[in-house]
Amino acid sequence: MRDTRLFRAAAERALAKAKPIVVLKVGRSDIATQAAQSHGLARGRRQRVRRRVPPAQALRVRSIEELVFTAALLEKTGVLAEGGVAVLSSSGGMGELAADYAQLETAPARLVE
Repeated sequence: MRDTRLFRAAAERALAKAKPIVVLKVGRSDIATQAAQSHGLARGRRQRVRRRVPPAQALRVRSIEELVFTAALLEKTGVLAEGGVAVLSSSGGMGELAADYAQLETAPARLVE
């Protein structure tokens, strides 16, 4: 991310419209940081990004797969209330098992297809 001000402006617009922000941060390892520096990106971007969008306002994911699944879930459910749990499953049986545990453990549960 070369222009954190542009990112901040986009994040503020999204938050004002109650749109979720999903962040996939690259360059978390030393070698990836070195690779980024080799083509001109500055060190310390992680702290700047965290200041721009505090962790409480963004869903952080660690892989492309998590990014895709998170986007698919948010499309169906919207942002979950704090303390909520979501299950995304490609197997009916595993989804039903998760629903059993959620309801039996007194968590409010609803089905979104």
